[in-house]
Amino acid sequence: MKELKKNIKNFLYKYKLTYIVYIYTFFFFNIPNIKVIKRLIIKYKSQKIIKIISKKKIKKVIFFYDCKVSPSTIGDYFFFLILVKIFLLRGFNVKICLIIGEYRNSWYIKNNSERKDSKNLIKYKIDYLKNFSNQILNHKVNIELKDFKNLDFHQIKKKYYIYNMRGVQKRNPIYRESFLMINHIISKLGKTFNKKIFFKKNINIRVKKILKKKKFVTILCRYNPNKPKNRNLTVNEFKNVIKFVGEKFEGYKIFVISDKIGCEYFKKISKKNNFKISFSKDYSNSVLEDMQIILNSEFCLSLKGGGGMSNLVMFSEIPYLIDMGWVDLGWNKNKLVFWQKNSQKLIVNKKSNIFFKSLKKLNFKNIN
Repeated sequence: MKELKKNIKNFLYKYKLTYIVYIYTFFFFNIPNIKVIKRLIIKYKSQKIIKIISKKKIKKVIFFYDCKVSPSTIGDYFFFLILVKIFLLRGFNVKICLIIGEYRNSWYIKNNSERKDSKNLIKYKIDYLKNFSNQILNHKVNIELKDFKNLDFHQIKKKYYIYNMRGVQKRNPIYRESFLMINHIISKLGKTFNKKIFFKKNINIRVKKILKKKKFVTILCRYNPNKPKNRNLTVNEFKNVIKFVGEKFEGYKIFVISDKIGCEYFKKISKKNNFKISFSKDYSNSVLEDMQIILNSEFCLSLKGGGGMSNLVMFSEIPYLIDMGWVDLGWNKNKLVFWQKNSQKLIVNKKSNIFFKSLKKLNFKNIN
């Protein structure tokens, strides 16, 4: 039966009978499993994108990020930027358009990096995303801001290939499918291309100060008083992580990676418990500088995802143990990304004890 299902799906894909695939998925499987349908749709879309990238019949591509249906968080926006970067690395002339004027509710929630008296929260977040885009894409992409009502897709289509045009016109969020799309696309572009996407060590003067110290491991720690409490590390969880990591990586320095408020919060806990650890914001001024600290460490750990930094770490070759707490669409049951190595482990579980059990079993000596 499994072989029959597989053959039918392959036949439908081969002859591009997309809508029949969707109907077939609903009735043949006899389950309202949205994830199964999502996977089929994303796989089909990625096949189209791979053909476009390979044939190179078009030269200009425009990507839209709709603020009405998409968050301002770095982790989600980062996956969108990786899609953009794929086209950029393949030689396309790429442009980003942030659709502004309307915003989903999360845009009005203050992040740690914003002052409480900020009068223009939306502008601050847009500027932050633009700056982050330039950091990730090395200032190689033009970024413009447009209201949805002012977009003339007929005219835009004459100049650019519009990535996910139907989705943009229907105002569907692109970030939800970006992660699995990236998996599918990169898997077909070869191993050498994978490494072009990855973050590389690029030591600056500030980070160089850290390297003078002894070998160290990094821990991604999230604390945002404006977000749900279950997303943050509790005091006991933080204390347990430091204790377990100190025992497992005996003789190694511990670096906590967090934003400014997060570092200040965990510093207070550390002082009360006499933890001798370092904090990223004593050496770093940006997300990319935080990433350089991580890349120069021997191992990276994270409980409860650790914020958007976990998403960046996945695009590196550094050994890690990361508890995501959740995942929408990963590569398969065992891997969140197809390029994941044996030294890189992702846990998808809401119970913190699973993380500590995995940490206890970790054989660090065999990793390096």
